[in-house]
Amino acid sequence: MTTGKVDFYDDLKGFGFITPDAGGADVFFHVKELMASGIEVIAKNQHVSYETKEDRGRIAATNIRLLLP
Repeated sequence: MTTGKVDFYDDLKGFGFITPDAGGADVFFHVKELMASGIEVIAKNQHVSYETKEDRGRIAATNIRLLLP
């Protein structure tokens, strides 16, 4: 699994971006991935682990898990 920090999340629009710890482009995530992982609340700078998948021609986060600080 890859790790990173939430850079942005808009709960009204239902999407956000994760900045990978290893560097590189931010990774998109959708609220449906949070719900699938049982995550009800997520905040900027929250440390997470995740996998990636191709979604509509772009790389997106899936299997998102909150990590302890």
